[in-house]
Amino acid sequence: MKNLIITCSTKELFIEVSKKLVKEGYNCFDKDCFLKGQNWSEKNNTINASGDNWDSGFCYLEFYQTKREYGDYKFLTARQYLGITKSMTQKLNLMMKRLLDADTKKLIKGGLINGDLELTEEGIKTLQAIVFEANKVELVKIAEENIKEAKEEKDC
Repeated sequence: MKNLIITCSTKELFIEVSKKLVKEGYNCFDKDCFLKGQNWSEKNNTINASGDNWDSGFCYLEFYQTKREYGDYKFLTARQYLGITKSMTQKLNLMMKRLLDADTKKLIKGGLINGDLELTEEGIKTLQAIVFEANKVELVKIAEENIKEAKEEKDC
């Protein structure tokens, strides 16, 4: 198996790369965690695959590029590893422009949903904030009830 350092610019790409590594027979100590994207962050966005094992790099790409021990590694972006070419992306963009309504296009461009029309990490946080603000009064009522119940239990 090849020695690879794969940079994943999004959590979604991290998950897709993880799935492909599993299919190709690489082993991982915490596969389930990786397949959910729990180890990805903007700062720690690399995957280190060597021999028949892989792990989240927990480092910037530049770290690997400056260390001699990684000199025989192949450095790839997630898109390169997954075989997503520019022409494929361009075709999808043309199709997307024709099929998607203006609001959906804005959500994609704004980073709230991805090309698969799924919420991104930022989209999830934003939606949670909207739901919180819309239901704040109801949440306060529930909190007051919980405080009252906890006080009654304490008095018993």
